[in-house]
Amino acid sequence: MAKKVLSPEAAERVNTAPTIEELEGYKLGEEVWARLSDGSVAFGKITMLHSPEGGKAATLYDTIGSKYRTVPMEEVSREQLKGRRKSKGKGAAAAGVGSLFKLRLGADGETV
Repeated sequence: MAKKVLSPEAAERVNTAPTIEELEGYKLGEEVWARLSDGSVAFGKITMLHSPEGGKAATLYDTIGSKYRTVPMEEVSREQLKGRRKSKGKGAAAAGVGSLFKLRLGADGETV
């Protein structure tokens, strides 16, 4: 695939995009925690800050998931966040092993 070459005018527009250095007390390069839309947690350095009409957001490189993530500023924190835990598959509880140890009691309270 051939590399696309920008015209000088287009290149100038790309290179002059305003960069937000600080937003709501957070700065570019700062390491932060963020809650993702699925409830999991991301951690990494802020690479870009956004302030469009739709709402303020930060893009960070998530070192946990090895991906770039864009999250609303309301979900960004300097403090470590606890996220949902991913299921570890079919363990003892999922397989119903715990039910083997339940006692059945009769009407008189004796084990059946």
